[in-house]
Amino acid sequence: MKLHKLAILGLPLALFGCPTDDGEDTDTDLPSETDTDVDTDETDTDTEPPPALEVSVELVDGSPDSMVITITNGDESYNFGYGQTAVQAAGGSGWFGEDCYLGTGSYQLCHPVGMTGATLTYVAAPGDVVEGSTMLLSVDTPASSTPALTYILIGETSGECWVWGDDITYYAAFPGGPCTEYTAPM
Repeated sequence: MKLHKLAILGLPLALFGCPTDDGEDTDTDLPSETDTDVDTDETDTDTEPPPALEVSVELVDGSPDSMVITITNGDESYNFGYGQTAVQAAGGSGWFGEDCYLGTGSYQLCHPVGMTGATLTYVAAPGDVVEGSTMLLSVDTPASSTPALTYILIGETSGECWVWGDDITYYAAFPGGPCTEYTAPM
């Protein structure tokens, strides 16, 4: 019976180990005081998508008439154009000389508007249009009665393009396209 008591008393030593001759603890079953595990679940790798690009165009009947292009959350410089697609659909020739695309006659202009937009003011003759500064569009009174336009915005670096307005099919064969239909509030 004494043999059994020694075996039972020796059991705890076998489970927890004994110090070696050099005095180091060789037991690796016990948790250490330093946690070396890297917990990747706590690392926030989610990134918020950048805010969506927003563009608004306001026609102002004034002295002079103007078009205010406002860009919010732009991440590069842009080029802007417009065409009088509603005038053309009604049987008129419409003005497309500032459409960044097909143009009218020898006029094929595109307005650099930077990252935040620009204001274009009315001039009476096609030869007086200056890219990024003036436009041939005369705004009716009230401005809301001006025939509908179709717009394009083109990223200067990326080449991405967005179209919106009266007839986006006008830009269906745009060489930098296909362009994305812009649907944010305008």
